Amino acid sequence: MSMWLGSFPQGHSGATVGAIILYCVVTLAVLNSRFADAAGLKPCASENQSELSLGDGNARFPFTLEAYNGLVLEDVVDESGEPRGLDLIRRAPTGSSALANNQHKTGIVKLGEIHWWYFPKDAWNGKTINKTSEGQDHDNSKRSTAVYLSLTTCSKPNFDKSDSGHVPALPQLEVYISTSESLQRPGPGGDSRSQSKVNAEDGYMRIATQVQGDVYVGVAAPNNSDYSGSYSYEIAASVDGYYHNVDDEDDFLHFLDTDMKAALLTTKNLTDLSSPNTSSWLNMTPRYTIFVSSFNDTAISGLHRSYCALDRHAQIGKDGVEVSMTTRGMKPKEQFFITGLNRSSVYTAILAMDGNSTRPKNGSVGGGGKVWKPLKFTTKADQIQCDAPSESRFSLAVGCDDCGRAYKQWLCAVTIPRCTDFSSTDKFLQVRNAGQKFINGSSLSGNDPLLQSPVTNQSRNSLIDSQVRPGPYKEVLPCQDVCYNLAMSCPAALGFSCPDGNWLNASYGTRSEDIITCNYPGAENYLNGARDSYQSLWTSFCVIQSHSPHYNNCV
Repeated sequence: MSMWLGSFPQGHSGATVGAIILYCVVTLAVLNSRFADAAGLKPCASENQSELSLGDGNARFPFTLEAYNGLVLEDVVDESGEPRGLDLIRRAPTGSSALANNQHKTGIVKLGEIHWWYFPKDAWNGKTINKTSEGQDHDNSKRSTAVYLSLTTCSKPNFDKSDSGHVPALPQLEVYISTSESLQRPGPGGDSRSQSKVNAEDGYMRIATQVQGDVYVGVAAPNNSDYSGSYSYEIAASVDGYYHNVDDEDDFLHFLDTDMKAALLTTKNLTDLSSPNTSSWLNMTPRYTIFVSSFNDTAISGLHRSYCALDRHAQIGKDGVEVSMTTRGMKPKEQFFITGLNRSSVYTAILAMDGNSTRPKNGSVGGGGKVWKPLKFTTKADQIQCDAPSESRFSLAVGCDDCGRAYKQWLCAVTIPRCTDFSSTDKFLQVRNAGQKFINGSSLSGNDPLLQSPVTNQSRNSLIDSQVRPGPYKEVLPCQDVCYNLAMSCPAALGFSCPDGNWLNASYGTRSEDIITCNYPGAENYLNGARDSYQSLWTSFCVIQSHSPHYNNCV
């Protein structure tokens, strides 16, 4: 019986021993296969589509091409993609499990324990990049490539001291990385010169490193007296990019509105409205999802950056959110309608993507999902009972319509001021915008006290200073009774109140029977024949009104 074992390095006793061991294993396998054929039985099918060919290629090795009795069995191809057969047989690192390119593996590690993984060179050997230093022959150059390692914590140990009233920060998993053959089991206490350590943050860790050979990884769960149990996690390695992804910078999720039990959120614009693929965006299945939890919920505390943790433990997951595409704001975006919320509660919403938006399955680049930065929002504390029986209304004297009218009067009085020339000496007037130059280009002296107070140095409405730019002027203050009417007509839950003391006098004026000494919507230019004296008040008022976006709602 002839058998081809490939080529082995010469001059090494280990190679001879390896060849002898392999010869025994293969001989036994072939004999078993022949006996099975003689008995009419089919040999066991390999779980891996890559099989080792022996002899004339008709005999098949009955074991999977991963590890058998500690041996790593691989079907190697050369740079052109042609199979070279059994060209490499080596022993796997003791107690370690192999990682494949763009395929996550799961693990459960107890507190105080460590798991070891390794990413073999042969998993990325077909994608290496030759990097030749200056003055070095191409034949002697070493192959190297970037390996992207990522880990997400899917569940955490139990907190044992719930009666303490304080939950300490979750101890995060520690990941140790080595590219040295002399340190194949990196971890706590290992040679710091041969390994790197990265702690997970909020359940997520990633690191990229340039390698020329195997990568060895240790995942350690630190001891902690406050917790007991174990962590579950996903780990993946890739030469194409991170399998698990997190975006901590982009404010991709926006809050729109909420009531006592629901909230509406959207993504930012996904494309320009004029883009030719707008219709395809609106017709496609939404690619994003959202996870929502109460701010005080501890199930995902310490795990906000882990997709698998959010998917398993968030209070409101993918099935509890109504997702759709919209052109709200004139550009395509995805919106999320969240129900089942509690009133007057703070929530955390986290935008996420399942996989890489096209293939969320294991084996694809970026298949582990993506998570964006959290967004906090609060539901409404209460809603006003307007259309309700008398016993349920907020007041028997006034209603919501009264509140609406009072609010409109107050808003117009404080937004659109009634003003006159800076030279007027009437005591009820308030100096405004003293910091700007007069129309003729002159200005107040630098040590004038009017420039030191925010009440006199600028206008009540910043729109006047930025767009009208009238220079220093004097304002007829809104009437105090306009503010009092608002506070009395609206529910206390809305929080309207008027200032008192000096702040009241600086912000509001009082009415007079003869002349207009304070501003209120509908006020005439003159009272009791005083028309000519205060014609300038109306003129200035109209000029400012014409520049105000609120004008049409206030007249």
